[in-house]
Amino acid sequence: MAELENALAAAAAPPGGAEMSPEPPVAAAGEFDPNHRWQSDPEGAVPGGTVEEAPEPEDSRARLLRWAQSPNIAAELTEEQLGPIGTLVKREWQIDVDSRADWQDKVEKALKLAMQVSQPKSYPWPQASSIVFPLMTTAAMQFAARAYPAIIANKSVVKGVIQGRDSGVPAVGPQGPIVDPQTNEPVWQVPPGALQARADRIGAHMSWQLLSEQPEWEPETDQLLHQLPIVGTVFRKSYFDPAQRRNMSLVVPALKFVVNYWAKSLELAPRGTEEVEFYPYEIRTKERAGLWLERRYTPTPPGGQSPAQGTSDPSDEDAPILFLEQHRWLDLDGDNYPEPYTVTVDREGSQVVR
Repeated sequence: MAELENALAAAAAPPGGAEMSPEPPVAAAGEFDPNHRWQSDPEGAVPGGTVEEAPEPEDSRARLLRWAQSPNIAAELTEEQLGPIGTLVKREWQIDVDSRADWQDKVEKALKLAMQVSQPKSYPWPQASSIVFPLMTTAAMQFAARAYPAIIANKSVVKGVIQGRDSGVPAVGPQGPIVDPQTNEPVWQVPPGALQARADRIGAHMSWQLLSEQPEWEPETDQLLHQLPIVGTVFRKSYFDPAQRRNMSLVVPALKFVVNYWAKSLELAPRGTEEVEFYPYEIRTKERAGLWLERRYTPTPPGGQSPAQGTSDPSDEDAPILFLEQHRWLDLDGDNYPEPYTVTVDREGSQVVR
């Protein structure tokens, strides 16, 4: 047997006693081979010449999974790709703004009544007395005064609700259910009420996050409860802030979140755009953190926003810049099927920053 092995080894050895480099293991049929690389083999290749390895194309699924972990997908796109996206975002935002023009006019009038803004009168004579009764103001304050303590009752903001039965799971042995010989009670693998106890612990932790870890949650909630009875709709934006390293919860007024007026619901709307302002130092922070692309911005002109949102002074170098953060559908991987993305552009220049 040893002689046969030596003969086979001698037959496989290269002539002249030259040493052979060990070959990588070859995967069996049907197995994934991590050492395999596709190589280009052009016709008329020079014998002995080097053959460059062709890069493996990244499939659509792998690209989407990688993008889901990316802090900014815009960094991988060219300006030829980003330009049309920025133009599309601004154009469709303007379409949604125009669709709700009548509603926006009514809301701004309601806010003026609640803020008791007195308008000059010319009837029955010029500069006649103009009195605004604080009916809406009082109603909004009464609503907030009643709703606020009901939401934060006993510091328990979040309450967990279980689905299914919570009667426990008894422990079962070879002979059947196990019974405690001393108490003659069944031994539980999962005691009754365990699901509700877990839900209560989760609710207590989330309540601590809202009331203690997020100091902005309570004042933002107070603003929400004062705006809701006047406008009728208020949004809350919850997200993880990498700079703060914690969750954030901010109120977004209905005037600053633009959805097409004829959309059946937020879930079915093709897009939703938040008009959000950032100060120059906040923009630089996002750029240096790799969250935004570096751009040059044009300040928002005076009167560029609605009266309820305020205006910016062009002489103020630290004035905030208006951005459009649009949640929409785009087909960036070329599979002829759009996926959900969040695109942020500056309103004046339509430049994509994220």
